[in-house]
Amino acid sequence: MNYTLFDLFLNAYNGNSFAQLLIVQRFQPLLKKYAALLKYEDAYSDLQLYLLELLHSGKLTKLQRKDDGTLVKYIESSIRHQYISLNSRKNAVDNSVIASVDEIDFDQMSLSSNDEYPELLISDLHSVLQPSELTLLSQFVFKGMSIADIAEKSGVSRQAINRKKLSILKKLECAFFPKTSK
Repeated sequence: MNYTLFDLFLNAYNGNSFAQLLIVQRFQPLLKKYAALLKYEDAYSDLQLYLLELLHSGKLTKLQRKDDGTLVKYIESSIRHQYISLNSRKNAVDNSVIASVDEIDFDQMSLSSNDEYPELLISDLHSVLQPSELTLLSQFVFKGMSIADIAEKSGVSRQAINRKKLSILKKLECAFFPKTSK
C-alpha cells in the first residue's frame, strides 16, 4: 500500500514504530549530511533523536498544507535549524577551553605580547584581582570574548559583566597608575 508522507507522519505521531523507521530512512541522507558537518561522534544520533522528537511533538499535524513538498521543506528547515543550534553549542564548548584561573599561563602570555608598559607584569594581577576577576579579564582581554558571550556563558546579565569589567579596570588603574586615577 502506498502511503503519503503525511499519512506516515500521522502513524508515527500515533506511535507506529514502522512509520517512524520509514521516516528516519527517508531523511537519512539529510541527517548524514548535517552529522558530517558537525564533526562529533554522536551527531547522527542527536539529529535522529531530534527528528523523532519532532514527529512526536505534533507540530507537523498542525501545518496548514499537508502535501509532501511542504512537509519535506518543513523537516529540512527544522533539521537545518537543529544543526545550527548543535553547531553553536559545540563551538561554545570548544571556545571554553580555560576552565579556571589555574589553567591560565600568565607567564607565557606576558612573553608573547608587546606591552606598552613593561613594568606591568601579568603575574602582578594575582595580587590585585580576585580569581573570578582574573577569569573575566582573561576572557575579555586574552581570549577576545565579547561582553555578551561572557554574560551568556556565565549565566548573568551583560550589564553585570560590564560593571564588573569597569570595576576591574578601575582597580588596575588605581594599583598600577595611582597618579592618573581619580
